[in-house]
Amino acid sequence: MPPIQKLWSELAKGHSFPTCSGVGFQASRPGYQPYYCEAGYTLTTRFGVGGREASCVSSARQQVPSSQCYSHDDSGDASARWVRSAGRFQCEAYVTKRPIVRPQANYVDVTIDGVGSQRVWF
Repeated sequence: MPPIQKLWSELAKGHSFPTCSGVGFQASRPGYQPYYCEAGYTLTTRFGVGGREASCVSSARQQVPSSQCYSHDDSGDASARWVRSAGRFQCEAYVTKRPIVRPQANYVDVTIDGVGSQRVWF
């Protein structure tokens, strides 16, 4: 097995990133983040019917169909409200989207003294 493939295999099993003492190189323990959101959204988690669920919630209100502002049952968006914009009212709410699944969800944070830090995904 090529050395780099062996390294990725060991990291995927939860083993620590190899380090060299006295060289100014440090690495974190492996982490796992399977999801991320596009710009303007924040990753959130909650416990739902199927267990823990991830979603992306917009950082700012966005214009949505006016039906969301009229709904008073459980299907409506609790954050929806009428907002005056350019002299007209429009329905706005925090929009929820499905998160993006990372192709490589494991990572280590590598720090090299005098150079900086970088997250390496594998």
